[in-house]
Amino acid sequence: AAGGAITYLDGGSYHPSATEMVIPLNISSDNVSDAVVNLEIDSGTVTISAGDDPGLITGTITTGSAHHGPKQSFDLINETAVITLTQESSFLYDPLEKDDTWDLSLHQDIPVSLSVISGAGNVSVDAGRIPLSSLGIETGAGDISVNLTGWKGRHLGVSVEQGLGSITILLPENATIHADIENGLGSRVISGLEGSDGDYIRHITGPDIPVISVSVMQGVGDLMIQTASQVQS
Repeated sequence: AAGGAITYLDGGSYHPSATEMVIPLNISSDNVSDAVVNLEIDSGTVTISAGDDPGLITGTITTGSAHHGPKQSFDLINETAVITLTQESSFLYDPLEKDDTWDLSLHQDIPVSLSVISGAGNVSVDAGRIPLSSLGIETGAGDISVNLTGWKGRHLGVSVEQGLGSITILLPENATIHADIENGLGSRVISGLEGSDGDYIRHITGPDIPVISVSVMQGVGDLMIQTASQVQS
């Protein structure tokens, strides 16, 4: 079952390539109640959004370095899908390689714990109504954009670590939020939260108010965190 769950991606050795390949990705959501998704890319652009079709993960991977696309693994354990896609550098094989572009969509009704690790390149996550249970992003260099304004859930932990680049995080309006921020060189703009010295909070009372915990560690670059009300204004 696991072998048939991922189509078109069979992970192989790298080969020099003069032209880019566009590889479709369709990971089935059959028998999946929740998922752990790990994306690991040496260099390239990763874009995550909410999908409209029934697949757990759908989209395309554009690559000029890996003949069969990134290596992949899929395990289904008690209806929990554990998925890892890994693209390593092929510089030794093809010094003129182009960076990959991963344009992926996640199922809007299946809770996902998402991790994105990138050596260099931009990462964009527009969660829409994806019921993320956790989100972790780690980059060496590149811009990070996270839009959680449409997120629906009870509790969400967000961890962002970055060496060099800008970070933008947009948060929903109707949620209690705590943010622990540590950034080095660069500007810091926090809107819709109260606090200082790296500790910010917004507390909302009421039944079933969701809670979001944000942790940011940034080396060099500009940081902006806003709530939906501030974005609209």
